[in-house]
Amino acid sequence: HIDGLKMSKSLKNFVSIEDFLKGDGYQDSKTEKCSVDEDSGIINMNTMTTTRDFVHNSHNSLENPADDFRLWCLSLSGSYRGPATFSTARINEARSVRNKILRFLIEGEAWIHRKNKEEEENAQFSNVWQDKEYDLFKLTDRAKQRGISALENDLDGSTFLSELLIIIECGMKYINRKEKLPVEPLIWSIGELRTLLRLVGFSEKTTDAGLRT
Repeated sequence: HIDGLKMSKSLKNFVSIEDFLKGDGYQDSKTEKCSVDEDSGIINMNTMTTTRDFVHNSHNSLENPADDFRLWCLSLSGSYRGPATFSTARINEARSVRNKILRFLIEGEAWIHRKNKEEEENAQFSNVWQDKEYDLFKLTDRAKQRGISALENDLDGSTFLSELLIIIECGMKYINRKEKLPVEPLIWSIGELRTLLRLVGFSEKTTDAGLRT
């Protein structure tokens, strides 16, 4: 459905796949500008503009209407067994959620890169795991198992996405800690997140965001 009516050619209220993939199937909403500083790898989200300005280190746009639509189908359109209501607001919501995923992948990889450089320069750097490292490991593993179980339970995409967001939330908390923390727990956490995204068919533009060549 769209705008309260069933999509149909006769009503001319449908959005073609071709138009949608060109970006004509939804309007730009005002969101935070997301760009990456080449030197620090830190994402700047201060200037209000459209999501089309979300770029990464190579300055290639990370916008991907197909992945936004995939995310909507997976978790924001309701069960695949029932009717779905298409709306600009829901697609923009999916885009916003995907940007949150991209931000974690990009900032996480930048954090790992910085910590590896610090470790090379500091022979006293400790890689011994403490409770917070084990907590990230356990929380990620638990979320992964719950997410896979949700897919096996009649493709419960909403729960699957919720578990992905738990991984992201825990990972971001780990990144924002002030202590000198080992990189291995975050490397593993990001790797598991990428695996789960690939499992449901997201493109490399999403799954490989932040990877350095």
